[in-house]
Amino acid sequence: MLANYRLAVLSAAAMAALLCAVIVLVTDSPIRVLAGLLLAFVVPGPGLLWSLFPSRSISGVEECVVAAGLSLAAIPLVALVLQVSGLGLSASTWALSMAVLAWAAAAVGALRISRVANRTEQVAYATSGPRPLTSSAEKVLGGQGIESHPRHSRKLVAFFMAVAVALVAASATVAVVSERNQVVAASTELSALPAKVGTKLLLNVEVTSNEHAQSAYALKIRGAKGFNEEFTVNLMSGETWRRDVTLPMAQRIDVELYLDGATTPYRRVFISGDAW
Repeated sequence: MLANYRLAVLSAAAMAALLCAVIVLVTDSPIRVLAGLLLAFVVPGPGLLWSLFPSRSISGVEECVVAAGLSLAAIPLVALVLQVSGLGLSASTWALSMAVLAWAAAAVGALRISRVANRTEQVAYATSGPRPLTSSAEKVLGGQGIESHPRHSRKLVAFFMAVAVALVAASATVAVVSERNQVVAASTELSALPAKVGTKLLLNVEVTSNEHAQSAYALKIRGAKGFNEEFTVNLMSGETWRRDVTLPMAQRIDVELYLDGATTPYRRVFISGDAW
């Protein structure tokens, strides 16, 4: 029966959405990519399709194409909701949100399919008595007989909605916990600002350490016209080192900060020759 078939597909899609979300959350293996693709292209589609068109009968290929298109169309909307709500867009919040969408759409789709089936049975009963659906009644649901189970449908809808609510709570919890446990990477700030005091050309250099421990730096200031200055800087976490460097003439200046012993710059700033 068409209604039972569609309800079975909705149940399978909802369970697949939950499984894919769990895979995205707990693993870094290549199967995580497959789970993400299923969340993006497949699992929300049946629920969205039959929520919008519960009584339409189209071919299997057309159903797959329309369902995939609806799934893709939902992705930017989910991302927008995550950004506006403040939950943030990450792999975990996106996966859980797509699972929530799949379950909610499955619930709405199951509800609408059961209502259409019940309405069709009532029309058939009123016109022909308690007997199998006629061909005219079958057309309402696409030309196939439908056996309706109202109690079963209501329980299925309630189950879908309960899991969707649980997934919403899980998504919010994951977002809050991730935000609180996010490790802010240590960094060191380097700034170099040109200044002119009378006829004197100055470069105001500032280094602020945000590392977790005391750090040693080598600061190199080089000019395009042969200017060269080097400083050794030792800073505790949170400390700032400042120096006004006098330049003999206007020129391009490159300021490079190296961690102690490193051969590549940790931070780099340049000032063009016409900045003064």
